[in-house]
Amino acid sequence: RATAAANTYYPAAFVDKTFTFNINQTLTWNPTTTLLISGSTITPSSFATSSGTGAISYSVDSFSTTAGCSINSSTGVITAWNVGSCVIIASAAAGNGFNYASRSVTFTLTKVQTLNWTPATVDLQLSSSPFSGTAAATSDGAGSISYQVQSAGGTGCSINSSTRAISFTALGSCVIRATAAASGNWLSGYVD
Repeated sequence: RATAAANTYYPAAFVDKTFTFNINQTLTWNPTTTLLISGSTITPSSFATSSGTGAISYSVDSFSTTAGCSINSSTGVITAWNVGSCVIIASAAAGNGFNYASRSVTFTLTKVQTLNWTPATVDLQLSSSPFSGTAAATSDGAGSISYQVQSAGGTGCSINSSTRAISFTALGSCVIRATAAASGNWLSGYVD
């Protein structure tokens, strides 16, 4: 209350003013930050909590994000479709004497590379050794692809990893694996 004392010309007067004192709420969020894309959605290992009463929501920081990702603003479940950095902001709304608060977490999204390898023929004639017409494998990632014999059986087979030429000395089955090396956020993957 502010009060003006009475004087010769004016009676005493006052005015009341109500002040609201707010405090900062503390937002805590420490999930595991390296995530593996193995389906369409990823649930973080933990969710944000606040020392206040404000509802918590989530959003993607599109200016800092390099990955393909989105987030459910209320549940905090991430939808991911490409590797990279996904920066998520957790926000606690102001209210009940608590100020707005936010915290950002950078998730590193990784993925095992998927390879596609469909040689035109897998039935080879012994007389065609070495066979040099093997198509190259492709990957959805960035890793270089190499080729190795996994099981030669009794064929004595081998493969030149650079040219993909297959050599063999006897009849039978030979299992060859195409492997995409790990690169950046892309994890190694293979196909036989």
